[in-house]
Amino acid sequence: MGLFGSLVTQKPESVLDLLVDFDPRKTTFDNFFELSVLLEQILGRRIELVTRQSLSPILGPYILNEVEDFQI
Repeated sequence: MGLFGSLVTQKPESVLDLLVDFDPRKTTFDNFFELSVLLEQILGRRIELVTRQSLSPILGPYILNEVEDFQI
């Protein structure tokens, strides 16, 4: 999991952008949606989840260059 976007640049009112990697055996829409809802409930703010596979060829390199990785 990694942070990117405006929160990294210190804009606390913005959406929390997270790049996530799922275990390939657990990559489902339900797990993606449930993680998004859970994180919004825990953190009390809007969450934008993105997977590496869903990154666009144009924006993907910028996001990957900016992302601050962490593990949970």
